[in-house]
Amino acid sequence: MMSRVSSTTIVSAGHDRAAAAFRAVRAQPGWVRRLAALVALIVVGLPILALVLLAAIVAVVVLAVRALRDALVRWVGGLLPRRDGRANVRVIERGER
Repeated sequence: MMSRVSSTTIVSAGHDRAAAAFRAVRAQPGWVRRLAALVALIVVGLPILALVLLAAIVAVVVLAVRALRDALVRWVGGLLPRRDGRANVRVIERGER
């Protein structure tokens, strides 16, 4: 027969482990806590900072390439004769109604 474990037991066990870890950290000297916080910041913060910087660099490069492409298209368009799309169209002027 299987024994049933309720969610309260699982949460309670997780809470007990977290409380024990918190007590262990509080029992350490101040410099150990500061060192642990610094290591945690380096381990978590540096990859996030690197990803944000990489995203910013990619965004700047993409926007610069698009801006250069648009400027080139406008420049080439200025060299070509203008066509406003009215070839073979007759405009009928009507009097006022």
